[in-house]
Amino acid sequence: MKKVTFARIGALILVLAMLFVLVSCDKPGTEQPQRTTNPQQTTAPGEPTGSDSASTTGKENTEKSDETIVIMLAAEPTTLTGLTGITDQVACIVEYAIGGHLFEFNREKGDVDFSLAESYEVIDELHYRIKLRDDIHYTDGTPVTAADVVYTVSCCIDGKQDWTNNMDIENFVIEDDRTLVVAYSKYTPGWAVAFAEASAAIYSEASVQAVGGLDKTERNAPLGCGRYNAVEWKAGEYILLERNENYWDKSYNGYYKYIKLMWSSDAASRLLAVKSGDAQVADTISISEAVTLQNDPNTQAVLFNSGATFMVYFNCSKGVFTDPKLREAVSYAIDSEGINQVVNMGLGTVAQGFVPASNKYYHEYHEGGINPYDPEKAKQLMKEAGYGDGLAIECKCLRGMVPAATLVQESLRQLGITMEILPMDPGGFVPEARAGNYDLTIGNTDNSYIKPDNFNLVRPNFEVIGGPKITDPAMTEILSRATSSNPEIEAQGWYDVIEYIFDNHCLVGLYNKLVCHASSRDIEGLDLIKRDYLNITKLRPVR
Repeated sequence: MKKVTFARIGALILVLAMLFVLVSCDKPGTEQPQRTTNPQQTTAPGEPTGSDSASTTGKENTEKSDETIVIMLAAEPTTLTGLTGITDQVACIVEYAIGGHLFEFNREKGDVDFSLAESYEVIDELHYRIKLRDDIHYTDGTPVTAADVVYTVSCCIDGKQDWTNNMDIENFVIEDDRTLVVAYSKYTPGWAVAFAEASAAIYSEASVQAVGGLDKTERNAPLGCGRYNAVEWKAGEYILLERNENYWDKSYNGYYKYIKLMWSSDAASRLLAVKSGDAQVADTISISEAVTLQNDPNTQAVLFNSGATFMVYFNCSKGVFTDPKLREAVSYAIDSEGINQVVNMGLGTVAQGFVPASNKYYHEYHEGGINPYDPEKAKQLMKEAGYGDGLAIECKCLRGMVPAATLVQESLRQLGITMEILPMDPGGFVPEARAGNYDLTIGNTDNSYIKPDNFNLVRPNFEVIGGPKITDPAMTEILSRATSSNPEIEAQGWYDVIEYIFDNHCLVGLYNKLVCHASSRDIEGLDLIKRDYLNITKLRPVR
């Protein structure tokens, strides 16, 4: 059956190749593809095995050198810290490298590991007692204290950092230098994961004042407690990081004494820098560029399956797809495996949809976690739904979704469905998608970890951009359980959310986002942190 599938969509490959020129994953406002079964690192075809994230980032490193490694970023960062509320994706790479965090995000389990914090106690659903390690210091040897945590949170609340949502700073309590109680105004699922944001790095008020105050921290980093420290920023040219010799975890010392960060907005230039030996790592390359590296003797593609899942959303609240029988028919007509093969050029993974496999509450609804493709059954269901002669629908989506939409369009054409694709820029798409002015749309969400907004896309009558526009009160009741502070009730709620979504054919999973970078073949240890930002602190020579 799969050969038949590829024959049907094979004619689109040349068209899609042209589309990828226009809709590159390196451009702002577009999205890259990916996978569901495993959030670990993969390699391009033909590359040596044994370079998944478990084997390259999980190794302890006690070796040090005086060497410098050069990394080509996609842009110049806007800031060194997130203390003022200003940040961006590239800045988060630096923020994480120079800042220490209470918890570190573990992508494999979709949860956190302890870092500056050594333990926490649940007092009640609004209060948590955090105990800091007794061996954590800033780069000058000054101890990190509970007061520093409160100061950092206060700054980030003033800067409107979203990881501080629901925090009740007035009721934080410093019990001693190593112990504090954090408070929330309401129960916040995944509260500890919030402290793993790159911009949640801990700083002391004294170190902030030493660089001239809060506003100066954007260009002059205060003393940090991360694996590295920012020592020089030459605007428009480079940022130099130096290894923190006082870092608490001696089993994960930075191998390189210096990390030199340079940048170029052109992915080809970043990749060329690695190929020529001028740099050792290139941030963000396209899938097509990753494919070209499979036989390169010196440069390798480093690919990660992100937790973000791309899906087809049916509008369940108005239009033709209020009919669940029609939604079921169209679901069987969409070949998720074939779409993933073309969009991700054979490198990605098919996604069940909405909840990726890295989420601790994931379970398989479909066999193998793949939407069943059965065009004959789809045709029969179309007749039963009263659409045996076909129909016309509209798909409104961001321009970055056009390749996937084109493949869905071809699948539906076989059922006699004419789908008009209306690609839009964000300014036009957002109000239309928020209002639900579409028959179906294609988008993505990242539910790889527990957080307060996991269910916004499926929350009945919630004003959200895109999604299936569910209005059924039964879902409201299910979500009340899925967001319970009782772990057993929460787990059952997540199970029921997945069952409801697919029982009612609200969406179809396509593929997970594929995050692509490049490095010299003699380098290992590249990893991702929360939100798929690069972790550059564990790089080292291949052993």
